Amino acid sequence: MAKYNVNSFDVSIVNETSTYDNSDITVVYASLDLQGTTGNRSRMHKKFRLCSDLNVRSVERIEQILNDGLSDALNNGNRFELGLYPERSYVFFQFSGQEQVKFSGNQI
Repeated sequence: MAKYNVNSFDVSIVNETSTYDNSDITVVYASLDLQGTTGNRSRMHKKFRLCSDLNVRSVERIEQILNDGLSDALNNGNRFELGLYPERSYVFFQFSGQEQVKFSGNQI
């Protein structure tokens, strides 16, 4: 997992139509403006689409976890860790002083 500093972020709940069966679904979009903490320490923009599942059962909880963790990182200068497991559609976040959280989703 890579470590980042947060420059800014936006987390929002969005209603969509499923491409699988045309049903209405609710997802979380997270747009992150980050600064790398190793290597060339470049600034980057990452976007994610996250869904509720057995790990985190509601999009409202996903939104709360991300808003709380990213706000803490931004306001207090704490680094956080971010990892991807694209083969299983998982995105991992670990915020300062907290256990790692696994979300179903992808980087977009």
